[in-house]
Amino acid sequence: MPALLEVRRMRVKSFTLISALMGCFFLGLSSPGDAQSVWQWRNPFPQGNQLNSLSYLDSSHLWAVGNHGSVAFFNGAYWRLQTSGTLEDMTSVKAVSSNNVWAVTSNGLTPPLSQGFVYHNDGTSWSDATFSPAPYGLNAIDGADASHVWAVGTSGSIYFYNGSTWASQTAPGTAWLFGLSRSEEHTSELQSH
Repeated sequence: MPALLEVRRMRVKSFTLISALMGCFFLGLSSPGDAQSVWQWRNPFPQGNQLNSLSYLDSSHLWAVGNHGSVAFFNGAYWRLQTSGTLEDMTSVKAVSSNNVWAVTSNGLTPPLSQGFVYHNDGTSWSDATFSPAPYGLNAIDGADASHVWAVGTSGSIYFYNGSTWASQTAPGTAWLFGLSRSEEHTSELQSH
């Protein structure tokens, strides 16, 4: 029994040490020898809003979108916040190329609350690319290239962008659509909830 008791003590000590080190890392505690001995925001970094979607092109092009219009961009070395131009909750993002990134919102802040909005990044800044706005909240966006982009949302709403205009497409029903994926032939497979 003494050997078993010793193993348990070692596990508790190891767990306590690891927990303390992780707490210091995530809370941003500085060591006493640091010139700036202050609390720093570390987790979540670089902002505190919930993130809802990520889109990855390569190791130096990653976008994350979230609540209150949050957009963060990772350039391979560090995260930078980008101004989206909205305070609405962004639900999905799709990077088709480094200068063709799309994001959608599920609910507008202004009535009616079921409207969805589309935002586009041209590699420099984000802008409103909404086509009406959509009469229904948008939950997901995907695209193959600059002229094949789909957005889906509540009440079976499906929208297609052909490179110049958005058009509504017929849905197989009125289920709320929360995701889509495409094959190389530019077809979409819808995911309903």
